[in-house]
Amino acid sequence: RGSQIIQLEVSDILKNKSKYEWYFTVGTPIYNHYRGLIHSHTSASDGHGSYNDAYYLARDKAKLDFFAITEHSNLLDNHLDCTINDASPSLKWNDLIKSRDLFNVKDKFIALNGFEMTYPFKVKNPIGHINVFNSNGFVSSELPNMSLEKFYDLLYEQDDLIGQFNHPGKKFGTFNDFKYSDHGDYVMSLIEVGNGYSKDMSKNIRSHDMYQLALDNGWHLAPTCNQDNHRVDFGIANEFRTVILATDLNKDALYDSLRNMRVYATEDKNIKIDYNINNLPMGSTIKNTSKLNFNISAIDSDENDKINLSLLDIGGELLVVSQFTLYADCRKGNRPSFFDALEPENADALYEKFVTLCREKGVKVETGSFGAHMRVDLENDGPFTVVLDSRDFFKESSNERREN
Repeated sequence: RGSQIIQLEVSDILKNKSKYEWYFTVGTPIYNHYRGLIHSHTSASDGHGSYNDAYYLARDKAKLDFFAITEHSNLLDNHLDCTINDASPSLKWNDLIKSRDLFNVKDKFIALNGFEMTYPFKVKNPIGHINVFNSNGFVSSELPNMSLEKFYDLLYEQDDLIGQFNHPGKKFGTFNDFKYSDHGDYVMSLIEVGNGYSKDMSKNIRSHDMYQLALDNGWHLAPTCNQDNHRVDFGIANEFRTVILATDLNKDALYDSLRNMRVYATEDKNIKIDYNINNLPMGSTIKNTSKLNFNISAIDSDENDKINLSLLDIGGELLVVSQFTLYADCRKGNRPSFFDALEPENADALYEKFVTLCREKGVKVETGSFGAHMRVDLENDGPFTVVLDSRDFFKESSNERREN
């Protein structure tokens, strides 16, 4: 049981050796939360600092679990002579591989690399930029006939590549307004909803509207936040983080989770969020959407952060009022259905049991009258509201999820 890695090594009659590894999990996986960044640039393209500077700061100063350097492919040397499977003509690419391997520390820090497919943005209707991971080489947008669709096709034809839509928007491009592509959807797993290295978070790019547009058009994507470093502030620029839920801290486990969208984006460097539906983790395919059970937790270890303290810690009180709203089924007709709601006598007992348990924990509890018409006055202090929006699960066009 647990995480397994298989390594196969073969050699031909000339004693040329080739090695292949793959990763899988036996039994129910237990996911850890690993924090890092997967978009950055050094002086090898249009940034500052060396490869070693980037990995050193990310590992030893920012204390990240993983970090990826993703240079603009069209700014690497001999970029027109390289292919998606072979970048040996590029000295900069090969130096990146050497630096990556130098900074890897087993079970402590994973140095990653990729490339950014960079379509021109100082044009009318720019296409956009895409990060690609797990390739042995790279290609450039300056290759003849390298349209966005042909790029999707190229990635689709390879094994196990992972794509990320970078900083979508009017400035850099919206990927043809996220026109849906079967081949693109197969390889594109990620989209940046946060991008930038400014300490003033309001000056960074936030692309939640682009994420919604992509989902509406049928794409299946997980959100990321990256610093897109161009200065020598790799990992330490601000608190943008991409969090990967993986069984182990190694490249294969991280890439498996990126590919399967077990990822979330955060602007808090150490918040821990678990979000399951019907006991399925982020990125899962939900086949039966008739009943959805949400299990959500958020833990922040910073004393001064807003959601770190419990109700008991702050001496808070509870107003517990029974209501039908949460079980109303409005999918048919003009009136809500009571069909799935618990019978009144059992519901009353469950309600009283919940109140008793809260009081046993030392919480001061006020209650309403079960089944009665009440006028409830509420004054929100904050307010702090969590919204669970399940609209997509009740739309025929959104019930289908990509098989992982």
